[in-house]
Amino acid sequence: MSELTYVAVWPIVDPARPAAKLIAEARAELDIMAELAGVRIIKKPTWSVSTDAQRLVCLATARTFDPDRQDDLRGTVSATVRAHIHQLATAGMTIRQIAERVGLSPRTVGRYARQVR
Repeated sequence: MSELTYVAVWPIVDPARPAAKLIAEARAELDIMAELAGVRIIKKPTWSVSTDAQRLVCLATARTFDPDRQDDLRGTVSATVRAHIHQLATAGMTIRQIAERVGLSPRTVGRYARQVR
């Protein structure tokens, strides 16, 4: 397991929204994004708005998964991602919308989202 800096960037589509609200929304997706990238965040992330105010940037110390313990995201979706799929399906999002949001195929998302409906 190696330690690295995980960088996540979100576009700011409404510059009038306070940074605290943007961070709260992004924080809800951060662990899932990191997990899909094959890392786990191990320290509190730092947040900033780009100098042009177009992007929200997160820097977080992370570790790569231990290969012996890592979920194989190609075949099995981890519990964290399954929970997020469940949350989005419960909120009424379609399988295609969820797939776009979490970065998985609609077929993979469908296996877990149908359990909710």
